Amino acid sequence: MTPALLFTFYRNVTTCEQRLLGLRRLNPGVPVHGLYTGGAEEWDAFAPVRRLLDSCWAHPPRPENWLWSNYDLVISRWFEEEGTTHPFDYLWVHSWDLLLLDPLHHFVPSLQPDEVLLPGLRPLDQMDERVLDPLQSPGEARWSWLREPEFQRFLAHWKEHYGGPLYCEVSPFGLLGREVCRRYAAAAPSVPGHNEYRFPSLAAALGARLLQGGFGPDFWRLYDPDRKPWSLAEVQKLARQPAGQRLCHPFYYPATEAELRC
Repeated sequence: MTPALLFTFYRNVTTCEQRLLGLRRLNPGVPVHGLYTGGAEEWDAFAPVRRLLDSCWAHPPRPENWLWSNYDLVISRWFEEEGTTHPFDYLWVHSWDLLLLDPLHHFVPSLQPDEVLLPGLRPLDQMDERVLDPLQSPGEARWSWLREPEFQRFLAHWKEHYGGPLYCEVSPFGLLGREVCRRYAAAAPSVPGHNEYRFPSLAAALGARLLQGGFGPDFWRLYDPDRKPWSLAEVQKLARQPAGQRLCHPFYYPATEAELRC
């Protein structure tokens, strides 16, 4: 199966440059495509980043909160307007503020075109936003997204048009089979809701095989969207540890290869 990487970005030009150089170094031969979601006024500033990409596509301007909560629709639009022209069997979706210290195949060796892998995948009724690791037992905290009016609109639409199990996910990255991208892009724009429950639920309803990956506690200690950003010293300490599934999120500093070897 042939992979490609989709690098999503909108800020911190120098950091994005170093992320791409690192991804190229760790994954020789893997195509890297860009999805830009920043403002038109900053497009020219990202010319050094675009030069490191096999292709780059800019999403039409939308409010930042909309782009974040509709990340699945953003990726789907990229697929329909740009991604269909690129050969790949599965797509690794990678945000600019994630740093990988090991190659992609250390995390996921391969994926079939009808599969989705989301490390944080779990049934919706087991979601506790304080517990990232889906292999741990959830507590009593109700997921805040389920208190939003948009969730009730999603449920009404779901019952009328789909039915079936509901899922959710909070993950540092996602891998999407090409056939999943195709089916999802055609169906998703009419479905209300937030991407963290809409995407896995709808993908499964459209026939995708959902995979969680079984990542252990050490993996989840490295990823926490609510934690204080990683410092360079913390990243350098992790970089000195044996290869495996090392990642850092969120990490904003533009660490060079020389700095990571210190």
